[in-house]
Amino acid sequence: MKKRILSMILALAMVLSLGLSVVAEGEETEADIVDAAFALEPGASLEGTKTLTGTVSSIATPYSATNQNVTVNIHVLDGSGNTRTIQCYQMKGADAATVGVGDVITVTGTITNYNG
Repeated sequence: MKKRILSMILALAMVLSLGLSVVAEGEETEADIVDAAFALEPGASLEGTKTLTGTVSSIATPYSATNQNVTVNIHVLDGSGNTRTIQCYQMKGADAATVGVGDVITVTGTITNYNG
């Protein structure tokens, strides 16, 4: 009886292990997102929302108290390890009014190639 229970536990552990490795292989990395963003045709968008973390390299449009948003450019890394710039257009959130150059931020939204 003990051997049977032990065999079932080992089999379950193997199945869980295989399931977890399949999920890990299918995950999209930030570098994958950046590469896909720069491969977009003008006017096209990536499917769904994406999350990227990067360093603010410039403030493209200062914070607007009226609209409660700011447009910033962030530096992110592509799949080759090169620094690329992504613009976070009309970014809103708790820290939108205080974000500054050099800050490391995480943003979530739709990625669209507006102007190439």
